[in-house]
Amino acid sequence: MSAPLFEVSSKTALGHEIKKLLQLAVPIFIGMISTSVLSLTDSLMSGAIGTEDLAAISLGSVMFFPVALFCLGVALGISPITAHLYGAGRLSEIDETVFNSLYPSLAIIIPCILGLIFLPELILADVEPALAQKTVSYLRWMTLALPAQQIFLILKNALEGVSVPVPPMLIGIFIALLNVPANLVFMFGYLGFPALGSPGCGLSTALISWVSVALIVLYARKSRALRRSGISLAAKFFRPKGSCIREICKVGLPISVAAVLEGSLFTMVGYYLTRFGSATVAASQIASSVYTMAFMIPISMSNAVAVRAGQHLGAGNTRMTKTTALSGFIVSFVMVVPFMFLIYMNRYDIISMFTDDPEVVAIAAPLFLFVLGYQSQDPFFGTAMGILRGYKDTRIFMILNVGILWGLAVPLSYAVGLTDLTGSPRGVQGIWAVVVSCYYLMTIAFIWRDIWLFRHPERYQRQSAPEEARTAAKPQEKLPA
Repeated sequence: MSAPLFEVSSKTALGHEIKKLLQLAVPIFIGMISTSVLSLTDSLMSGAIGTEDLAAISLGSVMFFPVALFCLGVALGISPITAHLYGAGRLSEIDETVFNSLYPSLAIIIPCILGLIFLPELILADVEPALAQKTVSYLRWMTLALPAQQIFLILKNALEGVSVPVPPMLIGIFIALLNVPANLVFMFGYLGFPALGSPGCGLSTALISWVSVALIVLYARKSRALRRSGISLAAKFFRPKGSCIREICKVGLPISVAAVLEGSLFTMVGYYLTRFGSATVAASQIASSVYTMAFMIPISMSNAVAVRAGQHLGAGNTRMTKTTALSGFIVSFVMVVPFMFLIYMNRYDIISMFTDDPEVVAIAAPLFLFVLGYQSQDPFFGTAMGILRGYKDTRIFMILNVGILWGLAVPLSYAVGLTDLTGSPRGVQGIWAVVVSCYYLMTIAFIWRDIWLFRHPERYQRQSAPEEARTAAKPQEKLPA
């Protein structure tokens, strides 16, 4: 007889796991909000200068974002790897593993930087010269930010992997606040500096990115809690170690590919929508922006679930991953459901924050029904994805993105939205319906994979651990920050 899908030894164990997840998820969520505030601040301040500068940053971000997404995978792969080591009590290996993540990051970032320096001039050859020049200048400053952002994310995910999420959160808040005076200096010319406009935004982003690196390295080197545990992140130099680099690439690179594929799906959908006019594009962008903000709740829980699952697996306790999954589903559901109905019931007020154009409002309001559809599966999508990351089973992300999002969502959204294959073109609502439906398929596939992993625990148990350790081991408790 197969083992039950969820195993909870007691209500106390479930309550303890929920508490641990919240201790991780809340700081991660606040850190994500801080990152969003950075982008919002840049857009608002560039818009105050002029339309051309706002367009330059928007156009530059379209080119920079896929590159940043591709680099992100290595950093995201670090949290489950360090969580496994932490749960197993192999704390002395964490420093070397984290340092070795810099080598594949370097191999990825160097060609990305070269591409951002040389390709935009070719891509923007037909764009208005003044706009093209500002966009290129902005991107060249942003290349200085790219390695700093990667280093920060690696150390941030390493700290989250050992259950220390608060210091990165505090740094994120500080950097979001620092971004305003930095933009005033370099974009607007305060303190006697030349007013650079949108290129100044790239310069200030590079500056604050390196400040964030300095702060997180300072914490990692000075933290007494880390030193007492034998962890000395950023304090030693390590030569490349093949086994570490292979594991980092095995876990991280599929995340990178999946992130780029998912991001490019929405780029493609945006391209489809241009055929219906600017009002439709604007309406869809409003709905997408609201959903993206709302998705931060389940994705924060997903990251927390990945860490806790990794810690339990590192300790050889595959049973507790089921408790982590159940806890993640419960907390995500309780947090997301009231929020999603609040968004839907106040959709007209939310839209009015973006525009008062009646045509855009009329198109955007029905799309919030699809936003509701997105959110209703988010607790399951995020938690199931977190469990897979905790198992370091990330190749499935890449496979499903190719098969479902690009194999189904891209052609079907075109067929349903823009052609008469289904009777008549369904327009923006047809496109949204297809994409939401495909995400439901992704959620089902993630959950099915989780169940398969739960039913085959021997693949991820530490074979050298005695049976008692496999059923009774507990992960390390949170280090005091």
